Amino acid sequence: MATQFTLSTDSLESGAGRRGGEFCLPEKETVAFSGNRKGRRIAVTQGSVWLTQAGDAEDYILAAGQSLRITRAGVVLVQPLKGDACFRWEN
Repeated sequence: MATQFTLSTDSLESGAGRRGGEFCLPEKETVAFSGNRKGRRIAVTQGSVWLTQAGDAEDYILAAGQSLRITRAGVVLVQPLKGDACFRWEN
């Protein structure tokens, strides 16, 4: 079984795992975005991701070209599925 890591958004915001305005993560690595991202959209640009948000019983699977508007304040967890994945936050 692969080891799962949780990256802080501080390391991502400082440039680790970033490509231009995108966040890129290797398969099985999880990132937790804290703070209020309610109303922002996450758009997948490469690969596919599993996503869940605090207070929401639903989990979401998004593929490249798909996006989801975050509907709640709190932590948003994102993990690539089947290979690396890249995504970006949009207003």
